[in-house]
Amino acid sequence: MASSLAAVQKQKNAPSHHDDDHHHDKVTNKNLSSSSSNKKKKKEEEEEEEDLVCDVREMTITNDVDDDDNNNNNNNNNKSNNPFDVTTRSMGRYLRGEMTVEEFFLPEKDRGLYYLPHDQYQEDDEMPVFDLSGILQQSVEQSSNGVEVVHDAAEAKQKEAAEDLICRMMGEASRTWGFFGVVNHGVSLELIERMRARAQRFFQLPVHQKLKGAPNERLPLAYFPGTPSFHYSKCWNEALQLESNPDKLQLFCESVWSEEHDRESFRAALLECTAALGELGGRILVLLAKSLGLDPNQFKRHLRFESKASLRMNHYPPCPHPDKIEGLYAHSDASMISIVHQGLVGGLQILKDDKWVGVRPNPAALVVNIGEAVMMMSNERFPSVMHRVVANSHEPRLSLAFFCMPGDEDVISVAEKLTNESHPAKFIPFSWKEYIAHIWREDRPGYYRKKKGSSSTDKEDDDQGSSVNEDNNHDRQSLATTELHD
Repeated sequence: MASSLAAVQKQKNAPSHHDDDHHHDKVTNKNLSSSSSNKKKKKEEEEEEEDLVCDVREMTITNDVDDDDNNNNNNNNNKSNNPFDVTTRSMGRYLRGEMTVEEFFLPEKDRGLYYLPHDQYQEDDEMPVFDLSGILQQSVEQSSNGVEVVHDAAEAKQKEAAEDLICRMMGEASRTWGFFGVVNHGVSLELIERMRARAQRFFQLPVHQKLKGAPNERLPLAYFPGTPSFHYSKCWNEALQLESNPDKLQLFCESVWSEEHDRESFRAALLECTAALGELGGRILVLLAKSLGLDPNQFKRHLRFESKASLRMNHYPPCPHPDKIEGLYAHSDASMISIVHQGLVGGLQILKDDKWVGVRPNPAALVVNIGEAVMMMSNERFPSVMHRVVANSHEPRLSLAFFCMPGDEDVISVAEKLTNESHPAKFIPFSWKEYIAHIWREDRPGYYRKKKGSSSTDKEDDDQGSSVNEDNNHDRQSLATTELHD
């Protein structure tokens, strides 16, 4: 089956991490104890290792030898002991003429197993899209002179009914798809196009100039000639991911551009765009909570816009062999929700009912997907679904992905209202910082999944199944992704 679950099954033995680059890499922690010989049993070793908290900045990268014979001669040259060194990323090496197209190829046994062209869609099974124009206006507005205008009771009732309908439909889409689109969403399309134009200008810069904006200790998220993970990858893309932090953004712009106009135009567009997307994200989190009968702020109260939210700009150049090279491999998102603008060129695909389904591009729409934080807070009522990007040979693809994130110290736990004797909590509480640390060690939500009949402090082994989208969750555990996007 060309679009079957085999697309992700083939990667179960590959390391996985946030968002775009974890094809055949290993991450090791410098601080891991070397005294394992003193441990009595293998089980004790595994349990002790699970309790370690990893700091991303203390990790080093070593690249596995690829199974494909075509790549064996190159991997030994790609090692780096610096977690911020992105010069060995595949796309960067390719753009500098140091790597051939053939070195990106998937192992021959995997080619064609899962390929679905970037512009192939199913007319009878397309992702739901909702019009938010009727619910985004405030029930109490202000006139031009500052005097409040209160809507009459009939109009207020009409808006309440419209919101209830959207909540129900959005909740159903989240349960069955894990994805939905929104139009008339309140984010200026002119602003989105301005941000896309600034991103395109950046990707058109010479490689050496883009690398001036590579990550460092002060700026861990920046330009990646590959994907924004600390892992080597052979995906056909490059990415720029920046936090919505004015100081960090200023540092990045000063590193890349010498002209004040270039720096300020990029900085202004990104801050304005992330502010608008952050506001929309907060509204959507409220609607999702209400669709489950929860307090409207159940999810939104964890949203940390200024300190944690980020925008990722992804560039997929034309690919000469899209059936043999991955644009972005299958993953789910370590976020609350993610909001994506796909543009005019397709390629985003969702795993639904064990089949890949293409998302038809709509420049007026934003695509929203459920992240792992909301999945766990909803007790898996809303699954965090696997998705990927397929490249094409005809034209470049540029996407924007905004990640709504919790704060490091936020404790993520299942909403109590969604549990009872028949439906106990599936996950134990944890801090987001702890969760991200375990993600870097390839532990997915299974680490926090409670064993059946266990106490609230027990943790379930990663190979435990799930009553909701079981196969999908199993693959998610072995294909880790953080803030990854499409």
